[in-house]
Amino acid sequence: MDVNSPTYLFFSAQPWDNQHSRTRAMAMELSKRGVKTIYVETIPSLANELREKMSKLFAPLRQEGVDFVFENSNLEIWTPPIVPTFFRGSYTPGIDRYRFQKWLERKLQFLSKPIIAVVTMPYWWAGYINQCRDVFDILVFDVQDSPSVYSRNGRIEKRMMSLYEQLLTATDGVLVHTGVFYADIINEGIKVILVRNGAEVISLVLDEEKITAKATKPFVIGTVGRIGANTDLELMVKLAKAFPEFIIENVGTVETGKRMLCSMKNIRLYPAMSREKMIEKMCQWHAGILPYKEEIPGSPLRVYDLLSVPLPIVSTHFEDAEYFAKFIRVANTHDEFINEVRKISESRRTIVRRDEVEKFLTENSWKKKADALLTFSTQLLRNSIS
Repeated sequence: MDVNSPTYLFFSAQPWDNQHSRTRAMAMELSKRGVKTIYVETIPSLANELREKMSKLFAPLRQEGVDFVFENSNLEIWTPPIVPTFFRGSYTPGIDRYRFQKWLERKLQFLSKPIIAVVTMPYWWAGYINQCRDVFDILVFDVQDSPSVYSRNGRIEKRMMSLYEQLLTATDGVLVHTGVFYADIINEGIKVILVRNGAEVISLVLDEEKITAKATKPFVIGTVGRIGANTDLELMVKLAKAFPEFIIENVGTVETGKRMLCSMKNIRLYPAMSREKMIEKMCQWHAGILPYKEEIPGSPLRVYDLLSVPLPIVSTHFEDAEYFAKFIRVANTHDEFINEVRKISESRRTIVRRDEVEKFLTENSWKKKADALLTFSTQLLRNSIS
C-alpha cells in the first residue's frame, strides 16, 4: 500500500453544479496535484426532478442554468442511481439502499488502494456507505453544517442527529470549519482539525472603467447565494423601504420569501449563474450585504465571493465575524445595519483595501485548505498502518 498515492472519495451534500460547494473546491484542488479524486453527488430522485420542473413554471428563481465545468483527468464525478422518492425521507429506503450498495460495490472494485473517504452529510451513513466501511482505509467526516440544516422536518432531524453521532464514532478523523463544532468534538476525544472555508477567487476583479462608471449610477447593494430559512427577509424589506432610491440585488436560488421580496420595486432577484457571470454582476455593485436571520456557524462562502470584487460588506453577526473584522462591518440590529449601509453610500468608498484583501484571500485559498486535508488524512493513514 502506497500511502503517498491514495484515492480520495468525496461523498458530497450537493450535486456538482451547486452554486457554492466546499467539497467541490477541495476535490478540484486535490485533482490539480495529480491525486485520484472521486466526487459522489447526492442521490438524485424522480420526486426532486418533478419538483424542479414545476419550479421552472412557478418559481423561476430557483437554481437554473449553472453548468460548473472543470476538466481534469484525475477527477471523476459519480452520479448514483436515481431513486423514486427522496434521498432523505425516502418512502422506499430498503430498495434505495440495496440499489446504491450494489452500484457502489461495482464502482469501488476498480479503485486503487488506499482509499480515503471524505463524508460531508450524516445521512450517507444511513445504510448507504456504512456497509462499505471496511473498504475505506481512512474515513474522514467533514462537518459542514449542523444536522438540522439537512433536515426538512423534525423526524428527519432526529434521524440525522443520530447518524451524526454514529458517524463521529466510526470516523478516523474530523474536519470542521467552525470553532463551535471544534469545541464540541474535541471534548469527545476525537481527532479533529479546524479548516475554515476558503476562497475560489484569489486574483481580485478590478475593472477601473466599471468602478469609475459606478459613481454616476444608482447605488446598488447585493448578495449572492441561497435565500432560505436563515435569510432575514424582514431586514431586506426594511433596507428597500429605507433606501427607495437604491437597488438591492440577489444572485442565487430563492427558496422562500419570493412574493415578499418581489413586492418591493427596488429589489431584483436573479437566478444562480456561472461564476464568471456572477462576478460580472457583482462588479456593478457598490456594497455587499449578508442578511442572516440568526447567527450562523463558521465562515459563509459568500463572504469570499463579495471580497473577490472587492466590496465593502455589511453583515449581521456570525460566529467567525471577527476573522473578517478588517473587511466587514457587523451590525447587531436592523437599525445598525441600515446605518452602516447609509455610511457607505454617503462616502461612496466602494473599494476596500486591495492589497490586504488579496493577501487575505491568498492565505485562505482552497489550495491552502486542501493542503490541510492532505496533511491530516495522510497522517491518519500512516498511523493506521504503523
